[in-house]
Amino acid sequence: DETPITDARLFKEMVEALEIPIVRRACPTCSDSHKDIYYRRLTPMPNDFDLMDTLMNNWFDTDNSHNDDFAIYSSYLDAFYDVNRWEFCNFNDAGIGFPRDCGPVTRVNNNWNSYYRGGGMATKHAFLLPANPSFQSKLKNLALGRRTIQSSEQHGGKPEAAVD
Repeated sequence: DETPITDARLFKEMVEALEIPIVRRACPTCSDSHKDIYYRRLTPMPNDFDLMDTLMNNWFDTDNSHNDDFAIYSSYLDAFYDVNRWEFCNFNDAGIGFPRDCGPVTRVNNNWNSYYRGGGMATKHAFLLPANPSFQSKLKNLALGRRTIQSSEQHGGKPEAAVD
């Protein structure tokens, strides 16, 4: 299915369901070292950790410590086997997403993405997860089949899209 995942809780749940939790970022507009990179989670994510926002817009080190909670790699096989981890990583600039200026050995500037702040080279990119045909979400949609009132309904929001 090529439908983009826009629910942060569903994205996190899908990553957590992977045997080895790896997120790929493909970025044809980035430097060669950043065109195809991999984020591998090394520790369980806290309940309140928003992986989607961390990757998309706010690359912070809270519950996301380099080479403790996660590592970055230049290939899927390196990520899978946990070899050749990237050595440099920085964080904590609001509005700047993955991987900020992280690099294989030293700082590599401006290959980050942001969905509301300009300046990064990742103007065209995608986050991808390995296929997991057996995945079944445990999230419940409390609005389905009920009348709902949401401020976004006035602007085209649909109760069947709400996940609570």
